[in-house]
Amino acid sequence: MMTTRVMLLLTPAIALLLSCEPPRESREDAQRTVQQSDTETTDDHRDVSSFERSLEQYRQVLFDRSKPLDRFLSDVRAHYRIPAIAAALTTLDGIQTKAAVGVKSHGRPETVAIDDIFCIGSCAKSMTATLIASMVEEGLLHWDTRPIDVFPELETAIHPELSGITIRQLLSHSAGVRLFVSDEDFFSVHATIDGLTGTIGQQRKRFAFWNLKRRSATSPGSFAYSNGGYVIAAAMAEKVAGESWETLMKERVFEPLDLKTAYIGWPQEESTANVRRHYHRDSAGNPIPLALDARSVPPLFHPAGIVSVSITDFANYALFHLRGLNGVSTTLKPKTIDYMHRPVVQTGDGSGYALGWNVIRADDVWISAHSGGDSSVYAVIGIDRRKKVAGVVLCNMGDAQATAACANVMLELMP
Repeated sequence: MMTTRVMLLLTPAIALLLSCEPPRESREDAQRTVQQSDTETTDDHRDVSSFERSLEQYRQVLFDRSKPLDRFLSDVRAHYRIPAIAAALTTLDGIQTKAAVGVKSHGRPETVAIDDIFCIGSCAKSMTATLIASMVEEGLLHWDTRPIDVFPELETAIHPELSGITIRQLLSHSAGVRLFVSDEDFFSVHATIDGLTGTIGQQRKRFAFWNLKRRSATSPGSFAYSNGGYVIAAAMAEKVAGESWETLMKERVFEPLDLKTAYIGWPQEESTANVRRHYHRDSAGNPIPLALDARSVPPLFHPAGIVSVSITDFANYALFHLRGLNGVSTTLKPKTIDYMHRPVVQTGDGSGYALGWNVIRADDVWISAHSGGDSSVYAVIGIDRRKKVAGVVLCNMGDAQATAACANVMLELMP
């Protein structure tokens, strides 16, 4: 991630882009891209104008606003050789433009439609935070609720370093719990933790207890991106509500916000006719579709980011937060949404992580953004409360070229 000192001097759209977390499998590729455009600089001594010019590498395809969005997306798709891409821009009045172009699976003729669903990866972390915010408003939880408040049996078993952590810290990656951010962490979790059996809720509780009984992975109070923290937060919500995170998500987020296409899981798990994921390329650079059952993340990790939606519903979800940030009451009070977007922990000089959102200070306004993916998908969401706009982008591939394509779209889409 680029340093915040530079972010402060960049345009809001660029800041939105750079605040996003690279997907797990393309993180090294993303870092190489950053290094190529950011060589021989330091945090405090950077030629900002030169750096801004270097960001033009992401503007390979320009958006002619006099022409339809789908034409621009088609040009982006062809330039970066990606299977499909969707994008939308919304203002306080609603969605202003949206489009989806490309094919569901490379090498097949079925084209994507505007209602097709894509996985949004870690962008769904803000959905988990939104779910918990609704419980806070009802008094079922508080932002300073600790795991030992919900699970009193942990009081004598929790590691002393973690005894005081709160749900606010779990949602802001500052609790110090085990991270679970690599493929090895995800796909070997049942080998790592004994007794992960029973319902998904029972597995999350077992995961939480295993994690909390061990010493902190990082210093509590400091930032360390942690999917594990979101599983623990979900386990706390499940215990208090007496329902699974999956049920709570539908009851407290999907249905109230009328996200009709929202699905917990990968698109192809809902239907084999849905958009396919693409993980690698062949020797000619063509995307290779993943097998339908490939890279199936254990369901206990769903709260950390395995939700799929259409570009329309993704934009409507962004609109919900945009309106709240501008004082519009919806299913949550504006002050609650504002709280969710206030940094809890610093990730750099002037930027931070809030509750499910990366946030950057730009021209005295907080800009919120997130990204998600695992090299088979990529998604970006960004909200500029000052300009009262929000943008979203979805792609069914997540390698370096696909992430660059999404960056290109976001930079051109946001005014």
